Amino acid sequence: MRCAPLHRRRTGIPHGLRATGATLLREHGFSRDVVELLLAHKERNPTTAAYHHHELADERRRALQYLADQIHHLAEVNGQQLPSSEISVTSTQREPANC
Repeated sequence: MRCAPLHRRRTGIPHGLRATGATLLREHGFSRDVVELLLAHKERNPTTAAYHHHELADERRRALQYLADQIHHLAEVNGQQLPSSEISVTSTQREPANC
């Protein structure tokens, strides 16, 4: 069975996408702490949680850029056209959040 391209799906995120991304990042050298922060997981151990308040912004930015690059590579290999990536995760230009 073939899946529809992601841009044509009308319902949420495919099952397992978070796990796939987490596995891919860990397999390519990104630390457990970075992956857990990206997944917005809370530290269960209260002692560890009390002492670790790091955000690892640069590492998370590199991890997200790596995932974006992999998605673009997979799309190119499969002949799908993705929107151009004029703004990257590492861009120094920040647009105001629309909250």
